[in-house]
Amino acid sequence: QPSFPSFVWGCHLTLQEMPLVGLVFEIESVETLPGESVYVMGQRPELGGWSMLKGNTQMSTNAFMYPQWTLLRPVWFEYTEGGDSTMAIEYKYVVSSGGRLGSSGWERIAGNRRLEVPLEPG
Repeated sequence: QPSFPSFVWGCHLTLQEMPLVGLVFEIESVETLPGESVYVMGQRPELGGWSMLKGNTQMSTNAFMYPQWTLLRPVWFEYTEGGDSTMAIEYKYVVSSGGRLGSSGWERIAGNRRLEVPLEPG
């Protein structure tokens, strides 16, 4: 099922400061085995640069939510300068067991998920 991050909070700062946007990631249906966890990983450093060892993006579920998984706190992204009108975030969900890829491993979709965050205040 489609799953999209939700915008939590954004702020417009002065030009001397880097504005931030917070995203909470959630996926509707991931079947896991006991002891496995779901992570969101992506190309940006805030998502670990495609590495579980570098990111802190373990998702949570419980008996009432399962098989839905969600991050309990937003991931804060810094807007980077580059002249583009959007900030691209590529990511995938991955199942892990003890810090290693679990029974399902990387999400089985063609390519990566991609989110375009508009670089507009508000």
